[in-house]
Amino acid sequence: MYFGIIITITFIYSAYNYMQQNEYSTDVQVYETLNRQKMLAATTKINIINIWQFITDASLTGDESVLTINAAGSGKAAVIAIDEWIKSDPEKTNDLMKLKQHINAYLVVGETMFAGYQNSKSAGNEQMEIFDAESESILAEINLLDSEITDKCASSVKEMIDMTDSSKTLIIIITLIFLGLSITIALVAAGRITNPIKSLTSNAYEISKGNMEVEIKITSTDEIGELESSFQSM
Repeated sequence: MYFGIIITITFIYSAYNYMQQNEYSTDVQVYETLNRQKMLAATTKINIINIWQFITDASLTGDESVLTINAAGSGKAAVIAIDEWIKSDPEKTNDLMKLKQHINAYLVVGETMFAGYQNSKSAGNEQMEIFDAESESILAEINLLDSEITDKCASSVKEMIDMTDSSKTLIIIITLIFLGLSITIALVAAGRITNPIKSLTSNAYEISKGNMEVEIKITSTDEIGELESSFQSM
């Protein structure tokens, strides 16, 4: 009976632990994906800042190569990062596609600012206000998406911590159950050995006093039972 209980508890715990490990593995994969998305968000943000810096420098210095090579290169890098971001988080495809379109429009505004400075400083300054506003708007979009990822990361970490805590609690409970069953089994086993011996000792004492009417019961078929059988045949 007791061994059956132990086997049942062991099976249940093993099944539970298997499911917990699978769920934990899934959570780790989700967390790694979220970290990659944060990296892509940071890469996109850095490229937007680079675009702003390159176009501003090009507009103030009149160096068109900075506009066509450096700023355009940062724009392509930002788009590539967003494409990878979409693959990592398909649910955000619409938001990220809008962000791509915003970046392309942002580059056009930068080119307009560059052209404005070629005409006059006042025209360039007017376009710079628009350009700076677009920069802040795009960075705000990225920060909003990034904050959502951060919240998901925090939730994922909390879930893994809660899962670890619940596993620790279960291990303690299972350990206490096994300890209790072990003590119970030990006491029962000890009783099955000591009780017949105590009975035989008492019966032997009675026989030594000449009481031959003592009834000796055979309680088992093991060595104790054989000893009881020997006393019975005396």
